[in-house]
Amino acid sequence: MKKTTTLFLGLCCTVLSWGQTTIYQADFSTVGGFMHSTTSPPAPIGTFDGGNYTIGYLMPPSTDVTTNSFRSDGTKLVSADFGGEAGFVADLIDISAVSNITITGIGSTLGANDFNDSGEFFRWGYSLDGALAFTDEFTITSGTSLNTPVSFENIDVSGATSLALVFDFNMDDDGTGFEITSIEVTSNPAMPIELAHFQAKRVDQSVALTWQTSSEIDNHYMAIERSQDGREFQEIGRVQGAGTTNIPQNYSLIDQSPANGINYYRLRQVDFDGKTDYSEVVSVDFKGANSELTVRPTEASTWVTLELSAGFPENGNLQVFDLNGRLLYQQEVAAGAPTMDLDVRNFAAGQYVVRLIAGSRVETQRFFKK
Repeated sequence: MKKTTTLFLGLCCTVLSWGQTTIYQADFSTVGGFMHSTTSPPAPIGTFDGGNYTIGYLMPPSTDVTTNSFRSDGTKLVSADFGGEAGFVADLIDISAVSNITITGIGSTLGANDFNDSGEFFRWGYSLDGALAFTDEFTITSGTSLNTPVSFENIDVSGATSLALVFDFNMDDDGTGFEITSIEVTSNPAMPIELAHFQAKRVDQSVALTWQTSSEIDNHYMAIERSQDGREFQEIGRVQGAGTTNIPQNYSLIDQSPANGINYYRLRQVDFDGKTDYSEVVSVDFKGANSELTVRPTEASTWVTLELSAGFPENGNLQVFDLNGRLLYQQEVAAGAPTMDLDVRNFAAGQYVVRLIAGSRVETQRFFKK
């Protein structure tokens, strides 16, 4: 089973990526649960059916006051001044039609400290095709707060038919509590291609691009796009896909006319229905025989020298960008100008892109500010 656990600070809303579908969301609209009072016996040990979940009261509190509760208030689950042990069980969730899911639970603290004694805990978990057991779990223990929602991401449920989703907790009656505002299960879409690798390598005066897919679903074609600044891309060629296959496929394309300087490449994958997806960007620092621009040194703390070839044929514009695409410096350059010195003492440490635009030619180089 493939799973990663990701923590998010503070409350947030659930944002679905393209193709995600909600297959379960706890419905807290029915008011009810367990409450106590000082004038009547404690609520009996038992369960409350909320509609598509059940909460259980497992152990009576150590004290019995009017604010002791574990219940739905119509919008969320609330445990206020609860002393005892209780839990949540979602109705059995049908996952027979999906292969990958994400489980998200969001909660927050009421009071100064939820779990401040050694015996206290809060535990999320789930189980596939079995009895209610903590197949995988995330536990909040003594000295921690519930202000850290939890997400079990990219769970491989291939071949499973049902999901059991649970949480349980044990708290002393210490004047605090918590709220659970959302419990959700979403199915994750099958990616159109699973990319094993994508590489770009200089070969003589060209750039060879190679990639391999581990699997493909409705893959119509893949286009190679190139950029000289890492932001604006243009297609330079395309290769037909293999449709749908679980057999690894190898692909290649040659860029016969790369630009001088840094060339950025990415794959644009297109399904038969026109949907697209993009790979990560790779780059090749290509300095051809006719390169007009050189940056020295490539690592600097005070100054860099921008050298232009002696045969630089026309006026141009020199620009410096950070990796977020922000223009930090630009200057007009006259034809035949041999060198320019650039003061980088006030630049933040990091990598920068130098771009020279002269007529229809665009060249890029980069340097690193130490």
